[in-house]
Amino acid sequence: MNERVSFVLPSLNEEKNIVRCLNSIGKQTYPHDRIEIIVSDAHSTDRTREVVDAWAGEHDIEVRIVDNDRIITEFGNAVALKQARGDLIWIMGCDAEIVEEGCLEAYVKAFDVFPDIVGVERKKYKIPGGSLINNYITVADWGDPLAREIGREPTLLEVRQVDGRTYRRLRFYPEFPKLLLYKRSAIARYIDAEQFTEGLVMLDLAKRGENIMARVDGYGYRHHHATSFAAFLRKRAKIARKHMTRVQTEASWVNHSGGKRLYWAAFLHLTVVYPLVYSLIRAVREREPLWLLHAPLCFSGAAAYAVNWLYIKITRRKAW
Repeated sequence: MNERVSFVLPSLNEEKNIVRCLNSIGKQTYPHDRIEIIVSDAHSTDRTREVVDAWAGEHDIEVRIVDNDRIITEFGNAVALKQARGDLIWIMGCDAEIVEEGCLEAYVKAFDVFPDIVGVERKKYKIPGGSLINNYITVADWGDPLAREIGREPTLLEVRQVDGRTYRRLRFYPEFPKLLLYKRSAIARYIDAEQFTEGLVMLDLAKRGENIMARVDGYGYRHHHATSFAAFLRKRAKIARKHMTRVQTEASWVNHSGGKRLYWAAFLHLTVVYPLVYSLIRAVREREPLWLLHAPLCFSGAAAYAVNWLYIKITRRKAW
């Protein structure tokens, strides 16, 4: 394994999170001279940059900070990607952390096991002592209850045992907007764009038939992105504004899945009854009390979308 790996970390006032994220990269058993970290910072007003500089001075991994003048994450991704030199690209939120020390090594190996894959998807773990909302999102495996309703899971094609690890080869569809570690050659055509929006990239790859990915059992990460109910609603509102801005000029994976499907899912979530019955069934079947949060989060998430969509329709304001 000689591939160079570029970690892309879009940031804005991530002083409290970014050291945990960087430490999880720094503990990886993969050769550190084959790793680079590019922090695409949207002019943070806290100590994010100072913290990154201090961490870089104490570790043997190359770290660079670039400016994201457009603030929005997708613009930050694009700025960093233009600077990245890796054969593989890992786009990682500053509020995430890799769990196992051998995770990167296992994920890179997946490209040898299955040469035709465009990327590797991750397993998400609960956070010990973390917020109930955050851990519910982990159990549900989608950060967004509404997106979960209209998304489509990949199809398993093959399983291989290599070096004591289980590698799974899967086919993903346009309605599956999440990946993690990308093969640079697979996304090269998108790197010079003004934005790098993962959902749109996945949509286009699937439509082109370049839609084979991998999963590796027993390796994953934690995402500390919903520490409270208020944080959950703020995230939903932000995504609603981005979506409404984006669909004015281009298609999205949500539109591809069918506008009627989206509105029907939103209606069902707002009834309360549907998500309540669903959450009770999943909680009992899986013996997982966190599913009881599904109903209130479905309702509040759909309501947040509805309010923000209406606001944008009336005011004509955009996310960027």
